[in-house]
Amino acid sequence: MVKWTEEERRIIRGVWEKVDIDEIGEELWARALIVYPWIDRYFGSFGDIFTTTAILKNPKLAALGKVVLSALDTAVKNMDNVKAMYAPLSRQHYEKIKVDPDNFRVSYYPDVQATNSSSFGRMHHNYHRLQTQS
Repeated sequence: MVKWTEEERRIIRGVWEKVDIDEIGEELWARALIVYPWIDRYFGSFGDIFTTTAILKNPKLAALGKVVLSALDTAVKNMDNVKAMYAPLSRQHYEKIKVDPDNFRVSYYPDVQATNSSSFGRMHHNYHRLQTQS
């Protein structure tokens, strides 16, 4: 289990309070697919995601982005119990969808100090790493 220092908790909450789940959620997978087009293999049931225009207009991707960020919101609010809360979801990602936990690195706010974004990214990465090891 990850043990957070009070400073890390403060940093993570500080970064997270800047996140607009609705706005960024809609952009999340569009950005990911445009920058990392090889992840399209995880979205075979999402219809046309073969052009930038199709990706940007795909309502399934926008909805999934909001779901993912809502799950992260829950993680931030429950930092001491992330492993137990997300074990089923993480197992699905690892076993069924075959998502490598190393794919989870987060940095949306370039103006946030490196320690802040790396702490947040580490939270998300450690969550998935721990879940797939259980």
